[in-house]
Amino acid sequence: MELNEMEKKLLFQVEGDYQTKILNELYMTVRYAELQKQIVNYAKTRAVYVEYRKAGYSKKFRTAHEAEILLHQAAKNRFDELGIKKLPLCQISPGRIHRSSGTKTESLFCL
Repeated sequence: MELNEMEKKLLFQVEGDYQTKILNELYMTVRYAELQKQIVNYAKTRAVYVEYRKAGYSKKFRTAHEAEILLHQAAKNRFDELGIKKLPLCQISPGRIHRSSGTKTESLFCL
């Protein structure tokens, strides 16, 4: 069966649309995973950052908790870039150990 030019163009357009849809879904999955990571970092480091503010942005406190403060600020900056004013209500579940790899992971549940 031979396709005419119009059928070939239509087939090419359909294949292109399907590929675009797949790429968009992949992009959204990656973006969601990155946002989920930022939410976890923000939630884990929020208490340290609150203590840092209560300490009056003390240099001594900052040097002692540099990594946590930087993670918190990076997450906050990312939320600001995305225009997120209020984070979804989320809970970080305790780590689960995978049988196959023996590694401990955390899960994030958002309402």
